[in-house]
Amino acid sequence: MNRLSEVVFPVSRAVGEDDDSDEESQRLVNPDLAPVFRWDEKLLNGAKKLECKCLLIAIGPVATGFVDSLFGPDEREMLCNISCGGSDAQSHTREQTAPSDSSAFVWRRKGRPELALCQCQQPVSSQQTYSWVQQLFSTAAPSTVIILDSHRVGELKTDLDLLSRGDSFPLYSLRSSSLTAQACCPYLEPPNTVGGLGAEVLTYCEVSRLPGVLYVTFVSDREPLALLIASFMPLLSCSILQPYIKDVSQQLAAEQKQLTSFMKDTGSLYT
Repeated sequence: MNRLSEVVFPVSRAVGEDDDSDEESQRLVNPDLAPVFRWDEKLLNGAKKLECKCLLIAIGPVATGFVDSLFGPDEREMLCNISCGGSDAQSHTREQTAPSDSSAFVWRRKGRPELALCQCQQPVSSQQTYSWVQQLFSTAAPSTVIILDSHRVGELKTDLDLLSRGDSFPLYSLRSSSLTAQACCPYLEPPNTVGGLGAEVLTYCEVSRLPGVLYVTFVSDREPLALLIASFMPLLSCSILQPYIKDVSQQLAAEQKQLTSFMKDTGSLYT
């Protein structure tokens, strides 16, 4: 039986992936189902913790696509390979980078240790989210956590005419009570809730009194990924994230604006 947990403003809610049944609890601790984190101890310089000012966690293809548009592969220093593929995950190595070999990576910008990033494009099942989050934060020790996630637009209950927006989808936020910085978009209002891995991370932030914010967009899978990524563009001026991406934000904003204009002018098979 799932429980609702109030983790942010009274008008905003996140649904934790918690279950009371003995069967589900056994599945959660089953070694064949538990995610496997393989950290590069050399890059951690022998430290037991990955300390950083900000940990950015991107969940799903839209959020990970946004991160890919910010930083190229040459800027990355891989820290951890995460596998959630059952018993086969036990044999995976950090060097394997195919989507079938791992479900997520943790990395940081070369020469910029203040920002660490985790990209999780492959789904994490409800039986794995708790273990996934606990394992991540057993090594990662950030001062602030930023979570990017997306859900289907049909899940959003709103009076907005989403079909008339055309070039972007709405972006909302939820935050832990320890976060004092101002979010750069409206808070998600009831009766809307979010679940999955993003909600589990935010719940961890609330329980641990760790400043954290979840930015979630509700998108249509009938639109090109380039347009969906534009939903996260307000983050380029976000006071929480901007100090870590200011060197790339202006260029990305100009490129995204040009791309969006081109796709609107030429039409799309998706519209």
